[in-house]
Amino acid sequence: MADAQLNFNEEELDKKSDLYHLYDRLYQGMVKANEIDPPAFPSSEDLLVLDGEGNPVFDSNGEPVLDQEKKAEVDKVASGYSTILMKNSAYLFANSILSVLSGGGSGGEGGDTTGFVSRGGDSMKGALSAWYGFDAGVNGQKIFEVSIDADEKKWAIVHGGLQVKGDVSITGTLDFGDGISFGGNKSIYLDNNALVIERQSISMKGDIEIDGTFKLGDVLINKDGIFWDKYEFYHSGNSNKSDVDWTMKDANVYGNLSVKGNASVEGALAVNDGFSLGALKKQLLYSEKIDQIAEDGSVTSIARTVLDSDLRIINGHGIKFDEDYIINVRNNQVVSFSAPGMIMNLGDSDNGKQTSKISLQADIWDYSNNFKLVSKEGAGNFVNGLRAQCAVNGSSVLETFRTDADNLGVLFPKQIRFGTTEGPAIYQDPVTGKLNIQIPYVNGEVEGHPTEQLKFDTFFAQTTSPFRNKALDWSATLHFNTDGEFFAFDKPVEADYFAIKSEQYHTRLIEDALFFDDGKFIEGVVDGLRYSGNGYFDGSVSSPSFASGFAGYGWAVKDEVTNGGFHATFDSLTVRKKMRVYELEVQKTSCTNGSFWVSDSCSGDEVIALE
Repeated sequence: MADAQLNFNEEELDKKSDLYHLYDRLYQGMVKANEIDPPAFPSSEDLLVLDGEGNPVFDSNGEPVLDQEKKAEVDKVASGYSTILMKNSAYLFANSILSVLSGGGSGGEGGDTTGFVSRGGDSMKGALSAWYGFDAGVNGQKIFEVSIDADEKKWAIVHGGLQVKGDVSITGTLDFGDGISFGGNKSIYLDNNALVIERQSISMKGDIEIDGTFKLGDVLINKDGIFWDKYEFYHSGNSNKSDVDWTMKDANVYGNLSVKGNASVEGALAVNDGFSLGALKKQLLYSEKIDQIAEDGSVTSIARTVLDSDLRIINGHGIKFDEDYIINVRNNQVVSFSAPGMIMNLGDSDNGKQTSKISLQADIWDYSNNFKLVSKEGAGNFVNGLRAQCAVNGSSVLETFRTDADNLGVLFPKQIRFGTTEGPAIYQDPVTGKLNIQIPYVNGEVEGHPTEQLKFDTFFAQTTSPFRNKALDWSATLHFNTDGEFFAFDKPVEADYFAIKSEQYHTRLIEDALFFDDGKFIEGVVDGLRYSGNGYFDGSVSSPSFASGFAGYGWAVKDEVTNGGFHATFDSLTVRKKMRVYELEVQKTSCTNGSFWVSDSCSGDEVIALE
């Protein structure tokens, strides 16, 4: 294997280049990262679980058992140490790369970064300077360019249309060439050294001074007046003055009529093509004409009246539809909104637009003003009952009821669902009257995991238990049934009494006792268990911890699988009466301060100590 060596010449790197700057920051960060000392982890022996004699404990597979609390603490320290190293490395790379791109070496902290602009598309936050030319366009076509011609004259050239949506300030000469066009039509241009303004309608605002003659067809206007042929028109210089009354029989005004003072009309006023009424130089009530486009594309003009002001209704008056009030100010405390003989809609729609919302700014009361039905905050109070249906003319799904002062509440004639329309449901069985609870179940044993609705029901029925209280004339049992195969309780179940439903056995469980039949039971006593009746064991019996042999511990009566029969092991054995042994095997016999006899036919009736 070759020795480690540098793959580049560090001395030849440009100290001002981005490559060197990124290399130096990464190198310094890695050096600093290697200065961190790893945490001190305990040895593997410290994690072992030891028995009372200090020996390791092994599981059924022969593997040593580890102290899970110590192991979890070690895993936590190792995970935190690894996380810190990974975060430091990630921050080092991000900080170094970002510092090169930003050019400031700050790693991007404290402000937005600047740097390179991508050729594939990007955005800039700084100024763009192009001192040696600039072209711009869209879809490969040039639209804008800057250049200097042979006369050193600077030009900004637009290939195509130019739209300016703000103000334009021009300090030099503006040359329109062939003229000025509006909407694609040439409107101002030169013709035989005369300036021609050609437009269907021309409106000018401000003062106009003409040093000469103004001629419009046969109408001539000069400094002496307005003339049609040899006849002079009336104008401000020769018409009635402002302090002179002017009376006429009929007058036809084909233009605008402006009255500076008050106008009094004693007869009928007919305005056939619009009107405008106002005050303080503002339109308050006026007419307008708009065009409506039908579905077939035809255009219809309609006229309507616009009120651009407050409408003050005096007490005792209102707004009528035909001859009936729809808004009526009855007095200074009551304003009525009604639709006599019709339907009143709140939150209606128009022109395809629906009302966004109806917001209550005050409470809603009943007709007698005695009960608040809905508060402005949304609280409901339906004092005479409530009934809710599902769909139009559908069945009732919620009702309130009252038969007397003690029997009143809420009825749910159908189902109560939780979460979604496919969620758990509670309802009464329409045939049996049982209370049914339906819960979704995902069948994991079937391909595709279909969701089924399994039922759980409960009801009362006549008691058939042999443990029933026979002193009662009647006895009821609460039954629980389910489509599921079993009941499982994830928490402890507490009861004063448990009994097994059986006609043959009378098994029941009470506090500190398990009864199997009359006279047969297991009872918990102060120092253990009491068994009433005979005991039968199909297998071995032993202490919780047992090891055979002379140095073993515990006790056992074990089934000898190899040799057959049963083998008993105890630390000591006391037999108060006769002990019959067909074969006696003794490993060691010791006698102290006495005699030991082994004889085929004699026995000793007395033992005397010898001096």
